Amino acid sequence: MLQPKLLKYEFYLNFQWFDADLIALNKDSVYADLPELLEALWDTVERAKAMEESEEEVVVEEKDYVFEAPFTVEPEEDGFRVEGERVLRAVRMTNFENDEAVRYLQRRLEKMGVFRALKREGAEAGATIYIGDLELEYDPE
Repeated sequence: MLQPKLLKYEFYLNFQWFDADLIALNKDSVYADLPELLEALWDTVERAKAMEESEEEVVVEEKDYVFEAPFTVEPEEDGFRVEGERVLRAVRMTNFENDEAVRYLQRRLEKMGVFRALKREGAEAGATIYIGDLELEYDPE
């Protein structure tokens, strides 16, 4: 007859991992060792609950939310300057010799709201737009 062997199990309860020593049973010892198995499992659950109750409550300090726009549009003497990390990254990644890449940049700037912001600042057709070291001509259509 095979003897039950002690195995190490891990289980997850209330966002924590716990180790449990459980008995692996064979078909001959299932009924004989079942009360011991249930008791071992119950003890492990009780230990987990005790640990949960003894933990101190974590206080999270709330911070004031400050909205920061992803870009800024500032009027200059001869046009407008657009600054912002996402806008600059989009321009840096664009191959201006490829028409499809330029159209893609235009769609991205549209989705970011750059053209709406330029219109709100009073940009007219033909105005010079500076993004990083690049100069673009504004065409609202």
